[in-house]
Amino acid sequence: MTTNLDRKRKAILKAMGEVTSLRQGSLTEQYIQRSDGTGKKRKLGPYYIHTWYEDGRKRCDHIPRSEAPALEAEIRNYQKMKDLFEELLDVIEQQTLLRSTSSGGHAIQKGGGTTTEKR
Repeated sequence: MTTNLDRKRKAILKAMGEVTSLRQGSLTEQYIQRSDGTGKKRKLGPYYIHTWYEDGRKRCDHIPRSEAPALEAEIRNYQKMKDLFEELLDVIEQQTLLRSTSSGGHAIQKGGGTTTEKR
């Protein structure tokens, strides 16, 4: 079991090392309706807005259309990194519980409501 967890941990760390760029937040497309001189409505856009939180404050920035695909990829990378980090935490916790059990402690699996105890 430990070697399986070691392999999983190494694979997660390798995947994390492959992420070279990331940005948090979201990217939205916005359109504006304007009337032309004849009273007909025209739809303009899309305009891209990057929204994120910084120091507890919501921030927004207009993004050129040409930069939107790269920013979308960076936002996906941010989520991927968060997911990988959560997986890594789970694997390390499982390894810790196994080490505690093998050293004479009593470990209950996650969600069991008790903690590891040394006897």
